[in-house]
Amino acid sequence: MRLGFATAAFILLGGCGYVGPPLPPALHIPRPVTDLSVEEIGDKIIVRFTPPATTTDDLPVTGMRAITLYVGPGETPFLRERWAATATPYQIAVTKNEFEIKASDWAGQQVTIGLRTTGRTGKESDWSNFDLLAAAAPLIVPTAVTPTNAPYSVALKWNGNSPRYRILRATLSDPMPKLEPVAEVDTAEYFDLTIAEGARYQYVILGIAGTKQQSLPSEPVEFSPKDEFAPATPVGLTAVAGGASVNLSWTGNTEEDLEGYNIFRAVGDGAFEAIAQHVALPAYNDTAVEAGKRYRYTISAMDRTGNPSMRSMEAAAQIE
Repeated sequence: MRLGFATAAFILLGGCGYVGPPLPPALHIPRPVTDLSVEEIGDKIIVRFTPPATTTDDLPVTGMRAITLYVGPGETPFLRERWAATATPYQIAVTKNEFEIKASDWAGQQVTIGLRTTGRTGKESDWSNFDLLAAAAPLIVPTAVTPTNAPYSVALKWNGNSPRYRILRATLSDPMPKLEPVAEVDTAEYFDLTIAEGARYQYVILGIAGTKQQSLPSEPVEFSPKDEFAPATPVGLTAVAGGASVNLSWTGNTEEDLEGYNIFRAVGDGAFEAIAQHVALPAYNDTAVEAGKRYRYTISAMDRTGNPSMRSMEAAAQIE
């Protein structure tokens, strides 16, 4: 069977995936890492990065041969080739995106850190971004973390020698508790005012110095805050007789969790007895009085948890 010219041309063209001059062979050079970062945690320098996913030919990276990290003294101005000639190399497993170095090897030095990767053909990538670190003696782990109840807060204290501390907190009553930073302080104590009564919390303390050094975390501690603190003692109580009643008034308390006031009365020199509870406003009218008798009064404030204040100063009135 004879093919027509158009059919033959179609077959010839269709048998080739590329029309044009031949392409050079792929070099398989990985693209440089762009997100290298370093920090000192405890007695380790931690290096993190994202390995390259593509080559300079825009092909997927496969069969990477090596990742080499370089650490050397930082200089100003930074001269890359001179730094690289004296930098110490560290080999990183090609499956890793994190590497640890003993901080004591570089303590007291300002170091520059960078890396290069080697593709499957043995060709190295360009240099990654460079990061600087002032390596220092390890910060002491905070110890003896002690939470206690405080008015409207949890009071935390601990031992440590760091210039600054980061407080991490997880709410254990949440469906998925997660330790998250809540504050940084310059002293070894912190008052956590963003708590809810009845919740259960976990606290961890980190010592920090600058932006790139931190201690290992403290041992976690758990705590459930309770309201054990009474309102302030009411002041300004007055008692005014008015016919067949005694009108009481006083200066209102300002606590956010105030439940109300308890009223106590004594007849003459007798003992005080409660005559009203949970009075909402700073005023009360006692109508259960008799002519010819003298009455003494005192009051206490009470919060929603049931903590009563000390009783106020007495006030007295005589019914004529």
